Amino acid sequence: MRQNNFQAAQWLFQDTPKQVSKNPIAHTQSNLNQALEKSIENNGFQPSDFFTPGWSGESLISKNGIKIKKIVIKLWNDCIQQFRGLSQANRSLQDLIFKQFVDHCKENNAKINPLFLENSRHLLQEICLPNNKMNPIVLDFVKVSSFKSITLFLYKVKFLSKLSDHLDLELDEQKVRNPSYIFQKIFKTTAQNSFVISSVQRNAYSWYRPSNNVGLKILPII
Repeated sequence: MRQNNFQAAQWLFQDTPKQVSKNPIAHTQSNLNQALEKSIENNGFQPSDFFTPGWSGESLISKNGIKIKKIVIKLWNDCIQQFRGLSQANRSLQDLIFKQFVDHCKENNAKINPLFLENSRHLLQEICLPNNKMNPIVLDFVKVSSFKSITLFLYKVKFLSKLSDHLDLELDEQKVRNPSYIFQKIFKTTAQNSFVISSVQRNAYSWYRPSNNVGLKILPII
């Protein structure tokens, strides 16, 4: 099998041996061939119906991909839970979240009570509710916004890990849980190495940091 190219068509449509070998394995193979041929005749089996032309398996998720997926789900659930606390956040962050919600509704042509779009009060009251009692449009917004927040967080952690290699910066769990704070220390606005880019500045998605009860160490992820 390793030395010869596997030809599915040859295997599926090979001629049935005229004489059945005394070898039980060969006998079983002969029965399988006969059953397969009979199935093809009765059901019109076509291998092409089950194969994707040109596919070589490269899109299968890897072990590392499975690990990252589990991490993302944990962080995502944690972020959704923390989202409720934004009703107690400072006014500037609340305004960012509200603007984000208005944009979300416009982009998705969401039909929602106009009161939700007048000011942030109704939105902030709604996000405090349990998921099963929350307005479906608000809940969808919370999920989408939370996913964007944890995605940004993970990219920040990745950037911080690369940056630490060049600056001989020793990372610990506290640093990687709050990469924005480290960026502020390194890229000071008044210094020559200031780094003006919205993704590492304060924005509507930059508030998230993993809670202590998430049960996940961030440092090993790097």
